[in-house]
Amino acid sequence: MANDARRIADLNTANTLASTDRVVVLVNPANTANVLTISVNNFLFSIGNNMPGPFTNNVAANTGGVILKGLYYDNNGFVRIRTS
Repeated sequence: MANDARRIADLNTANTLASTDRVVVLVNPANTANVLTISVNNFLFSIGNNMPGPFTNNVAANTGGVILKGLYYDNNGFVRIRTS
């Protein structure tokens, strides 16, 4: 068997994703780092179920505990990035 292991930084970058693709996730990097994969559908489902909101704006999201550059959804259901 050939040794074809590569560093994550050496992997190609995808420009698009299909629902059957898998996303590489680094788990617990500070203690016992491990690399796992998750399907794109399950990844999006997980984010959607845990995304905070609704918030009216960045100020409300900040007050609600959303970190800077964190995702939240607004009162219309649109996903936003907290920028301030």
